[in-house]
Amino acid sequence: RLLRPGGILALLVPAHIWLYGPYDRADGHYRRYGKRHLEILLSHTRLRPIRIRYLNAPGALAWWVRYRLLRRSTLEHGQLGAMAAVLPLIRAFERIIPPPFGLSVVAVCRLEPDPAATASSGEGAPRRPR
Repeated sequence: RLLRPGGILALLVPAHIWLYGPYDRADGHYRRYGKRHLEILLSHTRLRPIRIRYLNAPGALAWWVRYRLLRRSTLEHGQLGAMAAVLPLIRAFERIIPPPFGLSVVAVCRLEPDPAATASSGEGAPRRPR
């Protein structure tokens, strides 16, 4: 109801089940997604992906070390600031070379019209002249 047919929606979700750990649980996440998993989920909706890609490969590696290998469950003061400082460089690099994995998956999707609503409004396929 909030997005009209033809409207664009950007989804940003946590990536890769192998990164799931205590910080995810503390942050209210129940799962992480791969690109293919997200594509499959979207195929059951009226949202058609325009683009799906991973973001922040260096962040995924740092996340794995901190939250999976070292089993930390919190983010310490200053770490967010350090990440914010290097994020513009990561973004610039990943615009040129899309990463094969990342901390997040972003999907930009377009909402297709509801076929049932289109049929009932008479805006379906053009009618043949009689």
